[in-house]
Formats: sequence, C-alpha cells, structure tokens
Amino acid sequence: RGEALTHAGADAGSGGELRRERGRSTLTLTLRRAGDGAPVGPAVTLEATSNARPTRKLRAAAPTLVSRARSAREQRRSPAPAPAAETAPPAPAPRDEASEGRFPALEVSAGVRLFTRRQSYQDDVFEELSSYALGLGPALFGRALLYPGAWATNGFGAHLGLEVSAERAVGLSSRGHEGERFPTQGRAFLLGARVRVPFGAGAGSGHARFHQVHGALGFGGQDFRIAASGPARPESQARPGVPDAGYRFVRLGAGARVRLVAGLEADAELGLRVLTSLGGVDDADWFPRATGTGFDAEAGLAYAFAGGLVLRGGVRVQRYGFRLRPTLDALSVAGGMRDTYLATELSAGWRF
Repeated sequence: RGEALTHAGADAGSGGELRRERGRSTLTLTLRRAGDGAPVGPAVTLEATSNARPTRKLRAAAPTLVSRARSAREQRRSPAPAPAAETAPPAPAPRDEASEGRFPALEVSAGVRLFTRRQSYQDDVFEELSSYALGLGPALFGRALLYPGAWATNGFGAHLGLEVSAERAVGLSSRGHEGERFPTQGRAFLLGARVRVPFGAGAGSGHARFHQVHGALGFGGQDFRIAASGPARPESQARPGVPDAGYRFVRLGAGARVRLVAGLEADAELGLRVLTSLGGVDDADWFPRATGTGFDAEAGLAYAFAGGLVLRGGVRVQRYGFRLRPTLDALSVAGGMRDTYLATELSAGWRF
C-alpha cells in the first residue's frame, strides 16, 4: 500500500480490507482520488495462503494501482471539456405570399357600354299609349369588389365582400313624333354584399387563377328620365308621352367565373330584381295600381394578366315587367308593360 501511494503521489490514495479465514488471507484494495474520494476503477483483490505473505502480492499489483493513480492525476489536471454549444433552431423561412398565393382583396374596373332601351305595352285597349325606343346610347360605368378579409387570411373570411357599381349615360336625347328633342338622362347604381366560393386551382401572386361561384344581395336603382322640351312655361312645353323610369329594387344574384386556358376566363351572372319603387310608372297620371319585377343577366370573356390587369368584354340584358291593372275610369288602359335594356361593354380593371 505504501509503494502504491508513493508512485501515485498526492493525487490518489488507497484503502483496503484484510480478511483471514482458515489459513487463507484476502486483501481488497480500492484506489480513490485524493480530492473527492471517488473510486478510480474497480477494486483489486489479492489472495494468499499462510505461507505466502499478502505483501508480496501487493508488490505484484502495485503497477496496476500506479497506472490508475496516474490516470486520476491526468484527469484532474486536464481542463474540463467545454459544454457543447446548443444549436439554435433554424429561423423560420420568411413567408412568401407569391409562392403561397392569396385571393384578391380588391377588384376594380371601369369601361364603356353601348346600350339600347325599348319600352312597350301589351293589351293597349285604345291604342293611344306611346312606346319608346332608344337606338344606341353610350354610358360610362365603374365597379369595385372589396374582400377586406383577404388581406389577413385565405380562409372563409377572405371571401366575404362588398360590391359597389355605378353607371351614367352620356350624350342622350330623345326625339318625338314631330321631331322635337327631349333631354334624356340615364343612370344606375348598386350597393351590396357578396360571398364567393373558390374551387380548382390556387391563387397566384397579386391576382387569382381559380374558378369561383358567388352569391350576392344588394340594393340598387335604375333611372331613365325624359324631360319636357320647349319654352320654360309648363303649359307650352311638349311632353314626351312616356312615364319616367325611376326603379328601386332589392337584388338577389348568383354567378360563376371559370378559368379556361392561360389567363382567359369566362363569367356569367343572373340576378332577380324585386322592385320596391316603380318610379313614374305608378304615378297617379299613369298606372297607380301597377306592380312589377325585373331580372338581369350578363356574360363575358376576360383576359387576366399575371400582374393583375384584366381586360373584359361582355353583353348584358335587363328587363322589367309590369302588371298595370288600370281602373275602369282610367284614361290609359293596358294590361302590361315591358322595359328592356340591352348592352355590350368593354372594360379594363385591376385585381389586388
């Protein structure tokens, strides 16, 4: 034991236990570090008979104990290994909306329409009522669809929107049977809500490339007024002989837009117009008991460029039908009236 301590220096020490039983000696030695007393390797067991002293066995085992002591000394002198650096988790890749895609949040368009108008009566008993026909008239129009939720999500909230549209005829005049000219104005508007349901391909960066169906609910109006002409004195003015059209309605609509090839799209829409006001048709001088309803339909082809520009051409029809229900003493007697607008249009727009 003394030699092992001498060779190991102050870095290690040993402790042991000696047992004698039936003429046989057993010595168990454990080498421990001097600093913290921790064992260095397994214990060494030496056995000897009564004729062989355990000291000799200890000398034979001394090299093993010395080797372990040196190892303990080197472990104490060598610096502790530096803790392994924690690897920070990789930063999430920046969101790329161009690759993920999003649905358009705003669609705006403006253009020009060329339209005709025909107003005619059915069952004109006295054949005294004047029909009306506008050959071809220009109108400017604009439209905006806003889906505010699409700026924040691609979920259901991205498809709830608002619709605003307006139209105004320009340069119109009407001519009477005797050649007189009547100032004429035409305009329309629509305010409403809509929901779209996309399907098919995903959205592209900045403008959509997907199919969709949609529904709409709104309130709108359509006016077509023909003013009297002639001197400023009412009794001297020529009257157009047709009622003004100042319709107000609740509109229920549904439509679809289908992507064909590349940026080419086809669209169609149908709307029911439940009249809440008949304008001049139900005036006391005309048909105060009249009731009516209307519908509209349109279809078109558009090309959507990758940057968001959209060019579109289409056709449109609007028709109102009335049951006039005249009284027995009415000056004008007819069973019904139709008011029809046909239009073709060109527009340019943008999808954001």
